[in-house]
Amino acid sequence: MKEEIIYLYNFNDIEIHKNNNSIIFFNNGNKYLVEECNKREGELLYIYNISLNDNLFNKIIKTRFNRLLFNYDNVNYIVIKVIHDNNLYYFLNSLNYRKNYNNLLGTILDHSNWNNLISKKIDYIEYQYDHIKGKYKLIDESIDYYIGMAELSISYYRSLRKDNDILTFSHKRINNDTLHNPKYLIIDSVTRDVSGILKYIFFYDLSINLRDFILNLDFNRYQYEKLISRMIYPSFYFDSYEKIVNNNDLNEEKNIKKFIEKSDSYEKYISNIINIISFKFNVIKPF
Repeated sequence: MKEEIIYLYNFNDIEIHKNNNSIIFFNNGNKYLVEECNKREGELLYIYNISLNDNLFNKIIKTRFNRLLFNYDNVNYIVIKVIHDNNLYYFLNSLNYRKNYNNLLGTILDHSNWNNLISKKIDYIEYQYDHIKGKYKLIDESIDYYIGMAELSISYYRSLRKDNDILTFSHKRINNDTLHNPKYLIIDSVTRDVSGILKYIFFYDLSINLRDFILNLDFNRYQYEKLISRMIYPSFYFDSYEKIVNNNDLNEEKNIKKFIEKSDSYEKYISNIINIISFKFNVIKPF
């Protein structure tokens, strides 16, 4: 792969190193990542143009042939120039200053029809679980509770009086690998990333001033209620569920166990967030 990268990107001699799921190399003092990518060129072009004009994201680099992907051993890769190493606190400061991408409504990047998407997902999981019941003890013990949480999230959102919201860049999930990586960029309400950050903070015991963070968000009442709906939806549980059931990744059982053990604390965490929001708006309370 080294010779392929040097040729396609006009780099000097480089040394490449593997780090988890990425390949890292340095050129002229700059750090680069080489990562597998299953997105199509058309989808990547949207992402490339957004990341090119937004300093929060690292930059996808084009090949000498003006392509965003290169193929090596029948696998597609992208090369990313690192502008920011992952920094949650820097990322938090960006939330109130994100650009409006409503013009991308209806494109391949648009994930804003979130409520309908998770409704279909839960319907499928219920159908799938009927066919695997008894195979995974931890799932058997917990899935009814988390499906109940998902259904509460859906019904809560449907009860809201809709108001203005904007579409901006977001991430399917928030973690240390995704914050500044353009590969994970989608378009959705900013409430998606805020809920992802709040979940990440809870499950990894990170320290922030929760009250100041919540109250300093530039949200209207509808956006705060939308945030509550997304906090109720247990995305963390269903991510692990899918890895176990679809990929037979039994290492995820330790995460399922952690979620079960912290379920009461997580409900109290949501209630605390709702109480903080109530200093600004009299929001609908789900429980």
